[in-house]
Amino acid sequence: MVELSIDQADNIENLLNRLVNDTGFFLDDESLSAVKDYIAHREYEMAFEGFFMELIEKQIQPVGFEIYHDLGKELGLDRESVFDALFWQKFSFWLGNSCA
Repeated sequence: MVELSIDQADNIENLLNRLVNDTGFFLDDESLSAVKDYIAHREYEMAFEGFFMELIEKQIQPVGFEIYHDLGKELGLDRESVFDALFWQKFSFWLGNSCA
């Protein structure tokens, strides 16, 4: 997907781990395990998309998730998704952004 520098990868990994630690309780055990596995294998796009697809499907929208919009763009998910071709449109709508 997107070529990341070591610093970018470390920053993204930290943000994703914080996301999982702070809000992973919204996911079932299987989904949470998959997201953690994606992070461990540096499959950040898959971790990001998988995590948010679960929240979107469950219609859960915690406050403060707008900061992840830029992270999704940095991962290139606004141009190419991993699991769902309409992920970015769904994600942007879910966040209430007009930048779909």
